Amino acid sequence: MLIENKFLRLLFTVLIIFILTFILLPILTIGMMSFNGSRSLSFPIPELTLQWYQNYFNSDIWLSATMYSFQIGFFTACLTTVLGTLAAYALVRGKFKGKHITYILLVTPLIVPPMVLAIALYFFFVELGMIGSIIPIVVGHSIMTLPLFLVTVSSSLQGINENLERASLSLGASRVGTFFRITFPLILPGIISGALFSFLLSFDELLIPMFLGGVNITTLPTQIWGSLTYQVDPTVSAVSSLIIIVMVVLILTGQYF
Repeated sequence: MLIENKFLRLLFTVLIIFILTFILLPILTIGMMSFNGSRSLSFPIPELTLQWYQNYFNSDIWLSATMYSFQIGFFTACLTTVLGTLAAYALVRGKFKGKHITYILLVTPLIVPPMVLAIALYFFFVELGMIGSIIPIVVGHSIMTLPLFLVTVSSSLQGINENLERASLSLGASRVGTFFRITFPLILPGIISGALFSFLLSFDELLIPMFLGGVNITTLPTQIWGSLTYQVDPTVSAVSSLIIIVMVVLILTGQYF
């Protein structure tokens, strides 16, 4: 409902600005701290420097952690896209008993605490001797991101008129051909958005790599955690600023699609 009263409209605008400022202020503070010339995380900034960005790009440890995060995020997005698209199509277009129960089970990871999931996956993969490899981390992240992807693609499928698919089938196309030539192009924006958000969730996730990565794999969040736990390294502020930039770009891309 539109607000016609000018005073209420002004009050609503001030409230929105206050909320946005409250949300953005910590992010802006981190960005400013990344140019801090002091080794201590002090504010206000005594002098400006690009030293911490240079430390990041010259550090094999930070760059290795970044590459691991990108690799895990990419494979997670790919696995989630394949499984989530098939699951969404089966749940929206399929007619079988237990469909609603299946949907509930697939979105259950949304309400399971990440710590519980990480511990459960650790005891599972330690029996298989796979701790310290990328595979268990990708599987764990895919379990976390699948519900969000499923909801996104399911919404896209529900917005498509089924008569388009029926027309394709009536004209002699197979179900596979109908999916790839009719359905898939129509839900592609939802798939791209879901894949991008899956990548973001995986890229920023801490607990599962911490439990399943062992000593061999250190992702960017675990490296940040270690830097803040055992020492105060201002490079963290520069890394955090770069992560925020990457996430903003990906979120805007997802919103565009």
